[in-house]
Amino acid sequence: MNKIEKIERIRLGSLEPKLITKEFVTRLRKLEKVCHHFHLSLQSGCTSVLQRMNRRYTAEEFREAVRILRENFEDVILTADVIVRLPRRN
Repeated sequence: MNKIEKIERIRLGSLEPKLITKEFVTRLRKLEKVCHHFHLSLQSGCTSVLQRMNRRYTAEEFREAVRILRENFEDVILTADVIVRLPRRN
């Protein structure tokens, strides 16, 4: 996609934290069309809630993804969706 002339910007969204590795980000940095805006899947900052939601990552993995992005993109913009209440189980 980065080599297609008609594509001006590439924005990545709904990324699971496990995808954000040093290797992945190193490769992204080489692509001039990739926006430094990343929308990460957060949902909750609590690992036990994430497990109840059947998410495949922990709050610590989310924090690590954020740290990697901040270290590699000086002007990084991060956004996320947060669910404020998980329905009760019956």
